[in-house]
Amino acid sequence: MPLIDYFRAPDAAAALRVLERDGGPGGVGGPGQPEFDVVTAKAVHPQTSFAALVTALPERPADGGALFGSSYIWPGTTPPTAEECRDLPGDSPWMEGPWIEEFPAAVRDLLADVPEARMPAIAAAWSASGEAPWWSAAPAGADLVPLLSAFAELARRARADGDRLYCWSAL
Repeated sequence: MPLIDYFRAPDAAAALRVLERDGGPGGVGGPGQPEFDVVTAKAVHPQTSFAALVTALPERPADGGALFGSSYIWPGTTPPTAEECRDLPGDSPWMEGPWIEEFPAAVRDLLADVPEARMPAIAAAWSASGEAPWWSAAPAGADLVPLLSAFAELARRARADGDRLYCWSAL
């Protein structure tokens, strides 16, 4: 099962420092290793489950997909196609990661603007999307509300400090 952490950093250079930590931003740090503000989100893959959450947010443009538009900052190239993956060497970072994605400021701001009172309805829409985390089993996505709240709080802190949101994942 992949390891997935969402975190904030001032910019891509600061976000890349996560590679200095064992186990990513939420992993065990050591002396001299950078600290990160993290939401550990098992089974919330950035391109599926997190994208479905963004699509469920109110006040988003009609074209939620164009809004989402994350970009990889590690490895520093465009993700290979399925055909190209077959030709990659076994030690390619595209094979097992880690991968780091940066999200647009608009995603951060949408999450930061989610009012607590709307979270149950948003969690229900996320749950109904078919892309909610596999562990969510409560009716109407009630068990997703704490995670949605954690994402919103992370986004609020990021916006207050002028930071961006990132996702670190690895196999």
